[in-house]
Amino acid sequence: MDAFFKLMKERYEAGKSTIITTNLEPEEWYQLLKPKDMVDALLDRLYHRCIVIKIDGQSLRGGSSD
Repeated sequence: MDAFFKLMKERYEAGKSTIITTNLEPEEWYQLLKPKDMVDALLDRLYHRCIVIKIDGQSLRGGSSD
């Protein structure tokens, strides 16, 4: 996890674009990533300069091609 936090910090400070896709809501990141204060800092950086596109609907994975 430390490597992910470090990468996101470096990209944020350099003004680099990053695309993150997830099926988790931001508040669910706390269950996956630890410690809480690092997740807070990560989400703060991500939300500072972001556009959130939320797509709801049926999954397209695993469907039949018939």
